[in-house]
Amino acid sequence: MKKIIFLLAVLIISISAYADFTDTTRQRLTPDEFLIMPWGHYWWTNNTQRDEYFKDMYDCGFNVTHFIPPTEVKFAKKHNLKAHVFVDSTGESDADYATKAQNFTKRVIKEVGKNNLDDLYMVYVQDEPNAREDTVARLSAYADAVRESCKCKPYINLYPIAVSPAGLGVESYDKYIDTITQSCKLDYISYDNYSFSVGNNPDAVGYTNSVRNYNFNENYFYSNLEAIKKGADINRVGFINIIQSVGALSWPDPDDYIIHVQGWSSLAYGAKGISYFTYQTPNLGNWRNAPYDEYNMKSPAWRYVAHMNYAIHNIGAIYKSLKNINVFHMGYVPKGCKDKSSAINVKNLSLSPLRGEANVVAQEFVDKAGKQYAMIVNKNPDYSVAVGIEFNKGNKIFKVEDRSTGGDVKSFGGEDVYIMPGHGVLLYAE
Repeated sequence: MKKIIFLLAVLIISISAYADFTDTTRQRLTPDEFLIMPWGHYWWTNNTQRDEYFKDMYDCGFNVTHFIPPTEVKFAKKHNLKAHVFVDSTGESDADYATKAQNFTKRVIKEVGKNNLDDLYMVYVQDEPNAREDTVARLSAYADAVRESCKCKPYINLYPIAVSPAGLGVESYDKYIDTITQSCKLDYISYDNYSFSVGNNPDAVGYTNSVRNYNFNENYFYSNLEAIKKGADINRVGFINIIQSVGALSWPDPDDYIIHVQGWSSLAYGAKGISYFTYQTPNLGNWRNAPYDEYNMKSPAWRYVAHMNYAIHNIGAIYKSLKNINVFHMGYVPKGCKDKSSAINVKNLSLSPLRGEANVVAQEFVDKAGKQYAMIVNKNPDYSVAVGIEFNKGNKIFKVEDRSTGGDVKSFGGEDVYIMPGHGVLLYAE
């Protein structure tokens, strides 16, 4: 009898321990700490599944919705998401910009409803505008009205770096960033850059090629990050990188590497937000396999995006307080980027790829106390790399845990020194 009672007690304790583990609350960042957002409108709608859809958005790790109608802010609120609202701003062609903007924000407030205004985080203004004088005057009027009347952030997304001066409306990309950011008093510099395409280019300089028959244009991707980081630092704002998360045209289907190398590289450049183009698959041509696929089901990309988002949440308590001071590359150094000779905190960085060549991007950070950090991202699309690191200050190396429910730090060693293709690690020394 005693033996039976003992076994029952052990079983109850085991069940309790399992319940505690499975019920562990993940730490989550607010949008002000780090914005994580799907990009785009609805490509299809199903009102009977709306509740489930917003719950899935939260479960995927997002903290802000994609562009939703004002009537759906209530769903964002119910599922602990902040709302990014889209209202058509066309019309009133005879009015001046200030009047148009005020009329626009009055519509936003009326349609959202006063009870839901606290859950409004952003209002969409425009995607990829030029920086000509008339355009900037209009954008500035709308941005001011959104900020003052709606008490939230205006959203304007900028062009990528490849656009010509004629398209930008000013003489350079740096000028383009500064003009719109300063004139519209933006909280974030948002931009998109899609650097993956199908088909290997083994002889093209600046392309990383995968055995999965796609290539990653490092020159294009990282030169854009360099320019945006520079603009964000000069204007003392954060930046949001919109990354590729759908197969389309000559784009490959998003896999673990494609999602993670874009996300971790953005973190390595000090991003304050990540957005994904797209979350739903557009019902067009050969568009396919976004997190919600063309059949309105979760694709494998849903899990890859969730993993990236939760990695951000998991390291976020530490990451959000760090100041980025330098970025360098080892292996291939993309156009306009720096190599290891620019390192400030990192004394030595040794790389041992399992196969192929080592290829990483490294960001150096410091916290308010002067503690030295580094984030190492494996750019190799097919093979892991083992990392050894020595900082200028501190002898013992620690890893900020990005897996499981996060929030922990542990000694950096053993199998933890291996970084998967596309993934990154945040380290510091004491």
